Amino acid sequence: MDLKQNVSIEKLENGVNFVGEQIRIFHSLIFGYYVRVGSDYESERLNGISHLTEHLFFKGTKKRKSDEISRIIEHYGGSVNAYTSRDHTTFYFKCLPDNFKKILPIFQEMIFDPLIPEEELEKEKNVVIEEIRSAEDDPEDLVFENLNRIIFKGSPFEKTILGSEEIIKSITRKDVIDFIQKNYVCNNSFYSYVGPLKISKVKDLIDNKFFRKGEVNSKIFDQKVKDNFSQKIYVYKNSLQQFHVALGFKTQNYSSDERYPLTILSAILGIGMSSRLFKKLREEMGLVYTVYSFIDIFKEAGMGGVYFVCSPDNFRKTMGLIEKEMTDIIKNGVKKDEMEKVKNQILANVVMSYDSLSGRMGFNSKSFLYKKRIQSVNSVIKKFKNVSSDDIKEVAKKYLKFNRLNISIVGNKKDFKI
Repeated sequence: MDLKQNVSIEKLENGVNFVGEQIRIFHSLIFGYYVRVGSDYESERLNGISHLTEHLFFKGTKKRKSDEISRIIEHYGGSVNAYTSRDHTTFYFKCLPDNFKKILPIFQEMIFDPLIPEEELEKEKNVVIEEIRSAEDDPEDLVFENLNRIIFKGSPFEKTILGSEEIIKSITRKDVIDFIQKNYVCNNSFYSYVGPLKISKVKDLIDNKFFRKGEVNSKIFDQKVKDNFSQKIYVYKNSLQQFHVALGFKTQNYSSDERYPLTILSAILGIGMSSRLFKKLREEMGLVYTVYSFIDIFKEAGMGGVYFVCSPDNFRKTMGLIEKEMTDIIKNGVKKDEMEKVKNQILANVVMSYDSLSGRMGFNSKSFLYKKRIQSVNSVIKKFKNVSSDDIKEVAKKYLKFNRLNISIVGNKKDFKI
């Protein structure tokens, strides 16, 4: 398999980088603006400001009210959205090629000329507080938030994306304006595009008067994370009927080739109906309804592990069976057929994602964000194909020692001891 890839990386006249790829067979396009800012780079005092600020860019500009912006974009068949992650914030829109030149100026105006009225700030702070409360009411969200805290305890990465109610309430309009002026600048952001229009045409349509001068010290992106083992946290929730459990560990960063065998190991353990844990815990033993493994890797570090939900009476038995499966992989490795099956699943996911607008832009942008270059998708496929059973065994020895896993539980037993 040889996937064609022709990504252009150029610096525009205003100093903002542009990452673009023309795909002639596509009939629609996606255009995004990426900023290297998220909870990992926030201060404790302003934890949550990246996410709150992302919301505020949709609240109108100095020329247009928010409802006018959405009406114009939707009039031309476009859709606009955004998200905040731990280490970057992204704004993007999708549309048909003929309407790109109509929507792009509105999109740039949103990013570079926001009004951020005081009343909208207060309203959006309430919206984010409701979002925080929803996450705290959701045991799955809460158990992962707590797992993140104990895995990255003592590092900048233990903060949450949403922040806390107290901090969100304290953020002022001046905090938001200062945050934008400091972070939404040329050397800390870039445009990304995938679609059928020629790169030259897309660049010509970008209005270079929209930019912010300034530079972010790149050293803030080189933070070190210590290892934490065997940390435990239990949160009592009287309203629940089950235990929600996440077992996890810190991984190497995105640049490490260790992520390839680790992704395969995670899939063998708990991704899909034919994975080891799903077959054992649900199909054979009937102990759980939900069980899956996870791996999430960022620029500086990542985390992986297993999540499951069970009744309190089944907790100890379920933990014992998970330990048994992990120990078996450490001692005996994985079977050839299960490794081949998982490789085929992963490669199919890579290719199918790459065949989509969002997947293609996400791959290109994440590569540029983390590596300052575009990684070949064929090299990614090759690295997955080249993973050996010995590679799997090595990462299993490193990460799956059960007594070293960090444990986060949200449950309905008041005096429960892990």
